[in-house]
Amino acid sequence: GSLVLDNPQDTKQVLSNKTVNYINYCLYNAANSGTGGAAVFAGQNIAGKTGTTSSNKDRWFCGYTGHYTAAVWCGYDHPEQIYLTGNTANPAARLWRAVMQPIHLGLPNVGLYNGNAFQTGGVCRDSGLIATAACKADARGIDRVSYANCYPEDRPNGTCNKHVSVEYCVTGGGVATEYCSLFALHEDVEIEARSLVKLSKAEVDEIKRASGYGLYDIYSEDGYVYFLDGAWHGFDGDRNPDSDSPYLTCPVHTQEAWERYEQEQEQEDEGLNDGGDVGDPDDSGNGGGNGDGNYGGGSSEGLIGGGGGTIAYMLAKYGMNVIDCGVAVLNMHAPYEVTSKADIYETYRGYISFLKNA
Repeated sequence: GSLVLDNPQDTKQVLSNKTVNYINYCLYNAANSGTGGAAVFAGQNIAGKTGTTSSNKDRWFCGYTGHYTAAVWCGYDHPEQIYLTGNTANPAARLWRAVMQPIHLGLPNVGLYNGNAFQTGGVCRDSGLIATAACKADARGIDRVSYANCYPEDRPNGTCNKHVSVEYCVTGGGVATEYCSLFALHEDVEIEARSLVKLSKAEVDEIKRASGYGLYDIYSEDGYVYFLDGAWHGFDGDRNPDSDSPYLTCPVHTQEAWERYEQEQEQEDEGLNDGGDVGDPDDSGNGGGNGDGNYGGGSSEGLIGGGGGTIAYMLAKYGMNVIDCGVAVLNMHAPYEVTSKADIYETYRGYISFLKNA
């Protein structure tokens, strides 16, 4: 016979190899790690994308291998919602696999993208730039670093300029002040190096507008923002009235709180001193206490028995105020001595408290 009709085609590459590599990489992950899992079968690299219209009235899967390409649509001539029972996986993806798997039997597996061309790097979700240690220490306690594969020349230019490192008072819930450090000498105050997010007024206003549309509350917490346009007074009112800081400072460990604490300590000290018997040597030169050797002496009989007591007695004799306190010991100076772990620990805490307040 004779050829009566031919349809020769001219081909032209319209996408660069890099663009094709990116697309294949993205669609491979959409199928294998995303919503297209129902289309995947063993023995072939598969790429593709699902699609769904409003109220599940249409379900799509368009996918390909190194050999074939196919698209499947599920729906009705007159659109109505598709209800699935039993297997709820995308029906278009399941149909795609049912057709494509048999026709690939015996065909070699073909790679779809060149992973060696990519480099993996961390990107800050707030700035879109290369992530730094500050991005990982976000005060909100949420992960602000995403890891992406890209060509070396496509990496972001520069490092994150959104996160600001500060000393953050975890206990008080704000940037640490000098009073947080003072309180930390006397009680449990947790201060860490964390980072706040720099926001302009326009960005703050945008967050406020979005708060009614499902924005996580954690994004609009006052203590997590570094305000670029002046003093920071919070998303919802004046939360930082006594400070011109561009961020919320610790609202717990304030100057007023510290002054109140000092007054309480002075009152406690006065009450302790009123009790007498705190190491003032008496006329006999023995430490003055109540005779039990615990507060600077007592009689020499109560002190000479132990090494610490002897030292306290000698110092008190020369006019020094002495507190002689130690762990209770059973069978002291005997071949076997017995002490309580609880007593040792509480004594340790007492020493620490005394030294901090000395």
